[in-house]
Amino acid sequence: MIPGRHLRGQVIWVRTSWFTGERDVPGATARLLDPRVTHYWDGRRAAMKAFRRALGVDRDPWDIYLVYGPAARWTGADPPAPDFWMQMLGVPQAPVFDAEEFAARVRMMAGAVL
Repeated sequence: MIPGRHLRGQVIWVRTSWFTGERDVPGATARLLDPRVTHYWDGRRAAMKAFRRALGVDRDPWDIYLVYGPAARWTGADPPAPDFWMQMLGVPQAPVFDAEEFAARVRMMAGAVL
């Protein structure tokens, strides 16, 4: 766990081949029990479409990991571009997810806020 009272996480769960519906959310959320994390179910995949446009990727972005600083604001139809992101899509717009590198980036950004 990365300490920081200013850290927040949002996880958007969408239908995939192994995640078939809202009934699967409770089991999946058990992996992220941190009280700073809020979970959402997007059965219509609307968020996925919005992030596809915001990230400039040519496929539905799932298994993406985004970091936003404290100045980020979602003011339009699409989310803002993240300050840093990693992915498991195989696209050139961001590095492939690496847990240690991602955690280091979050720690660095959280340290700047504290």
